[in-house]
Amino acid sequence: MNALRALCLLAVLLTLAACGARSVTPTKSVDKLATITANRLEHFSSDDALSTYMSDSWHVAAALETLNVQPVHFELGGLGVVADASQLSAMTSSFTASASSRVSGVVTPAPTNGVDNITNVQTHGVDEGDIVKKIVRFLIVLQDGRLFVVDTQPNGQPGLALVDRTNVYRDARDQMWYDETLVYGRRIVVTGYSYENSATEINVFSLSDAGRLTREAVYYISSNDYYDITNYATRLVGDKLVIYSPLYLRYFDPKTPIPWPKVRRWISGNESHASLTAGRPLYTSHDIFRPVQPTTFPTVHAITVCPLGTPAAGDELACTATAFVGPSEHELYVAPDAAYLWVSDEGRPAYTPVDCDARGAGAFTSGQPGVLYRVPFDGGAPGVMRVRGAPRDQLGLASTTTEFRALLAWNETSCSRRDEDHLTLKYFSAPIADFAATLGPDEPTRFHDAPGLDGGIYEERFTDAYVIYGAREDWSSYPPYAKATTARVVALPLANPSAATLIQAPHNVVRVERAGDDIIVDGYSDANGLSVSRIDLSATPHISATEHLAHRFEFEGRSHAFNAAVDESGAGLMGLPTVALADGGGRMPWDSTASDVSFLTLTPDGGLRSVGDLDASANAVDRSYHCEVSCVDWYGNTRPIFADGRIFALTGTEVIEGEFAAGGVRELRRLNISRAPPH
Repeated sequence: MNALRALCLLAVLLTLAACGARSVTPTKSVDKLATITANRLEHFSSDDALSTYMSDSWHVAAALETLNVQPVHFELGGLGVVADASQLSAMTSSFTASASSRVSGVVTPAPTNGVDNITNVQTHGVDEGDIVKKIVRFLIVLQDGRLFVVDTQPNGQPGLALVDRTNVYRDARDQMWYDETLVYGRRIVVTGYSYENSATEINVFSLSDAGRLTREAVYYISSNDYYDITNYATRLVGDKLVIYSPLYLRYFDPKTPIPWPKVRRWISGNESHASLTAGRPLYTSHDIFRPVQPTTFPTVHAITVCPLGTPAAGDELACTATAFVGPSEHELYVAPDAAYLWVSDEGRPAYTPVDCDARGAGAFTSGQPGVLYRVPFDGGAPGVMRVRGAPRDQLGLASTTTEFRALLAWNETSCSRRDEDHLTLKYFSAPIADFAATLGPDEPTRFHDAPGLDGGIYEERFTDAYVIYGAREDWSSYPPYAKATTARVVALPLANPSAATLIQAPHNVVRVERAGDDIIVDGYSDANGLSVSRIDLSATPHISATEHLAHRFEFEGRSHAFNAAVDESGAGLMGLPTVALADGGGRMPWDSTASDVSFLTLTPDGGLRSVGDLDASANAVDRSYHCEVSCVDWYGNTRPIFADGRIFALTGTEVIEGEFAAGGVRELRRLNISRAPPH
């Protein structure tokens, strides 16, 4: 698997799901699914118990005609040899974190106040992996499997200078994809995935006072790919690195011992002939919780927590994992105190029909069954509860210290595309105290009817008091050409879900984001450009302003492509990636073309005004520069950045600084990071 990344795997999973409804289910096979499913969180008692479960699951799948392939012996993380003790001792370095954590927040002051707002995170207190981070005066950019260090104050004066560039990869022949970076103190953590070695790779670098990079360690965690088009695999909560990784049991022969995922440390050599520490299993069969859902494609979902603030002079990263077996379809949400995993049951087989008619879609039994896991970060035991429906993505999940919340599609996954106009939504809330080791009964009172939408695909965002959502007609993000378009936007108060406010936006909904205490909704009313609306939530929710960006079209759909810096008064600046051609409005995740960044000001009275763009350069890549690894920007390459009271934009291989003058944003300077650094 190379540049197609996870698309091939996605196609396989979709094919399996489609096959699940092909025929009438044999009664014995249905009964067998129940007998191999638990009703409480309990570990497999032995390797034999897990093997028996895998074998039974395989035979049920075959009886249901959901699988046409045979199990294969699938090597995980098979690279390298174990280093001996003398080699390890000679090359060991401490992994310490001397500085306190820097975690980005959602509600931040305006850029003139000098507070950094680098990553547009979902939840305050939880930093997310991204392609741009900041350590003191340095911007750290991850691109093409390389780290670029940009000094924003060379010689003590505002400016832009490339001071270092280093390859995260060690062998360009390996099929590696480097996706995300996080910073802790002066440490930089880069996560990637190797298809060749079937392992998540964690690279640790340190940054000197002069901005020079030093590789401290490389760790491998055996897994199947974690890639998600919209969600992110890594989080940082204080000093805790949180990583999600799956393991597809269907890829293993039940008769062959499973090479369990290990946390191992790279010592020397290239990818093909690496020396690794012996490592330790991240988990074994004794640590895996048995499935509490019937599934014919069993997947081990592992949530791994690696403390970064504790000195670890030994050979391994001291990670702990909590692992559950369930269906493959899932959504991860990380809060400051716990990680949550929403695992939906597999697509409905033919013997459980669902009413997709608008009149019956909202019935409780029409909601797709599933379970919700909670993994606390304080070392407490995990819990689980029954749920129904499915979140569209992680932005449809939220929590407080006392309550879990979700906005759910009720009939989206069980009805055909022709019924998308009947999409029914529910709001879910449940006390954290209700998570338990034993699955209780369905609780219909946890689900509240939510106003429907005039479209099949919706976008959503939680605030402290509301969940805001709106829709467009279909999956496409392209502007409509046939007719003028408007859309209903719903502001549902979390304290009283039945008292939702319906807002008519003068455009459809492509993005919903948080900007201070308000919400930004953008989309298209026609093919003439992007419209951006600000929703004031201070009283009765309403659109306080709409700005039309003539002949500008949004280019990236990821949450990190948007950013805003807003102070307590409601004044601030926001930015998002746009292009001048409507063809760019599709926001395709594999499109690595650089886009411009459009900026708008927000005023305390609810105003919103376009103040200009920082434009990407055509053919900006330097002739001397060659990409060798990770050459598709799966998580984008354009970001608005607000740091130290200054305005920046990453546009492909260029970092641009702008300034706000004469009522608009204009370019001040730019740096091409594809040119070789000075040393």
